[in-house]
Amino acid sequence: INKSYIFLVGLTLKIFLICILAPEIHINFFLPFFLNNASGFSLDPWSNHISIGGSIDSFPYGLSMYLGYLPLFQLSNTLARIFSNDYFLRLGIGLTTILFDYSLLLSIFVISRAFSKRILLLAYWCSPISIYILYWHGQLDIFPVSLLVWSVCALQYRKPLISGIIIGLAVSAKFSMLIAIPFFIVYLLRNIRLEGYLIKFLSGSIFVIFTTNIPYLFSFGYTQMVFRNPQSLKVLNVYISYGEDLKLFLLPCIYLLIIYLIWRLEKISWDLFIISIGLGFFIILLLVSPAPGWYLWPLPFLVLYQIKSKGDYLLTLIPFTLAFLLYNLLYQSGPI
Repeated sequence: INKSYIFLVGLTLKIFLICILAPEIHINFFLPFFLNNASGFSLDPWSNHISIGGSIDSFPYGLSMYLGYLPLFQLSNTLARIFSNDYFLRLGIGLTTILFDYSLLLSIFVISRAFSKRILLLAYWCSPISIYILYWHGQLDIFPVSLLVWSVCALQYRKPLISGIIIGLAVSAKFSMLIAIPFFIVYLLRNIRLEGYLIKFLSGSIFVIFTTNIPYLFSFGYTQMVFRNPQSLKVLNVYISYGEDLKLFLLPCIYLLIIYLIWRLEKISWDLFIISIGLGFFIILLLVSPAPGWYLWPLPFLVLYQIKSKGDYLLTLIPFTLAFLLYNLLYQSGPI
């Protein structure tokens, strides 16, 4: 895929956007967070950020996300100091994003290597949705989504412990990735030939999730910025009221219903497993007012479905893509 002209065009465009654009959320939120912790490695950068007056909305992500973006930011910060030019500061975040963007492309390719590479490159690598989310608006969701798909890939190659560890890191980066874990559990439970995989998968995922979060249970900064992230409360925005005191929250109910219906199937194929994860994320987009980065969650699974489908489903994406871009360009922040 690296030799394809479609890949090279997409790569050139993304590098060009990184060089010329400075997304507003990078300037106002992510960069101040990293700069407030630039003097040295901090075990609790969230509390350190708040203690010196930083916004609690700056970095609502976990430990693995921080460590994933830290190395290239430190490099870009060093270059900014050497050349006395703040232009280099924002390159670290952008270059880290493109690395994990490429990583996600590779993970989808590994899962679907027997199918069309052209559809893969058009549907994901050159997708206006992913380009807008990552390079125009500047979201960081590519990191946990990339880890999630690599977790699926590890399970495909019969590495349940590694799969659990990787998805644990994805959850450590962004708690929303927990949405996918029940579908892993149901898939492993419903496949007799995978007996014993579930324990290994859960051992890896639970160990990583606990070790990367328990040390911060008493961290004021981590609690305020990550655990109490107001975006997570959106799942309770849609409900049916039964009087003053009773409410039926639709999103949790429908999500649990989907898991139950899939669990009721006698056997779950690999393709159905992939589709179920995408459906779990997609239902979030339908029932809440999503942030732009949330649209990236189901995208890899939609791409995998398109790659393996016989029909030309790329055409069905055009109206959705246009509507997505039109709405977000009008109502969401972009580059400064």
